[in-house]
Amino acid sequence: MVSVKNLSDTEVEIRGEINVADLESHRKGVIEKLQERVDLPGFRKGHVPENIIRERVGPIAILEDMAIEAIKSVYPAIIVEHKIAAIDRPEVTLTKIAEGSSLEFVIKQAVIPKVKLPDYKDIAKKAGVEVIEPAESEKDAEGKEVPKPTPEQLEQIKQNKKRERISDAMLENCKFIVPPVMVERQLDAFMDEMSARVESMGMKFDDYIKAMKREKASLRDDLRVEAEKRVRLSLILDTIAMEEKVEIPKEELDKEVGFLIKHNPEVSETDARSYIHGILRTQRVFTLLESV
Repeated sequence: MVSVKNLSDTEVEIRGEINVADLESHRKGVIEKLQERVDLPGFRKGHVPENIIRERVGPIAILEDMAIEAIKSVYPAIIVEHKIAAIDRPEVTLTKIAEGSSLEFVIKQAVIPKVKLPDYKDIAKKAGVEVIEPAESEKDAEGKEVPKPTPEQLEQIKQNKKRERISDAMLENCKFIVPPVMVERQLDAFMDEMSARVESMGMKFDDYIKAMKREKASLRDDLRVEAEKRVRLSLILDTIAMEEKVEIPKEELDKEVGFLIKHNPEVSETDARSYIHGILRTQRVFTLLESV
């Protein structure tokens, strides 16, 4: 028996009960895992008798392990059945646990918020684009002439500007609460990117921060607003992609994933596929918005 209640736009509470038989079905597996971990004189590893395991570990600890395994076995089905867009690890509390009794539990789960889209096509249409006509002759900081962009470069500048204007308009017209855990993940990504750039120049990131007379915590705080904007825009674009049923052909995805892994062998295929899929889908959404 399971019930789900919304605590906020970014968190749900799941209350559930697991009967005695289902709970007990996990006892053997828990005992076997404990037998592999417990090392006692006079016994081969993995062959410590169950009664000695119970004495050594304690029946309550065994029961709690059984409870965790039981919850893990039903949790995926709960997520699917109740269409919970879970992010991050669930916070599990055992509210009733005893030998010969059913198990009751409460789970607090962070979730992706539901994004109520504005008229995104109308917003994109009105966003427009400023025509960029660079001067015949521009100079850099040293007074040297900067070559005029080629037609291809100018087209790319125009496209980037339009996408920026569309993004800003979407953010302005679509307000919702962003889960803190998603912002923290984006901040982690920003910090990793900064560290990689610094280290590519032959300097340790910690030394770079000291040279700037800064601390990592203050750098994260400086990036927090931008991180929230990045997450918010990503959720908006993902929702538009679902609304428009944007799909990426398998052949195209496989080709791009193969190229990425070839040049970055340390990246796993799962991570590469997720990363490339996100980029390609975002590009298609922007193409759609630019065409209205």
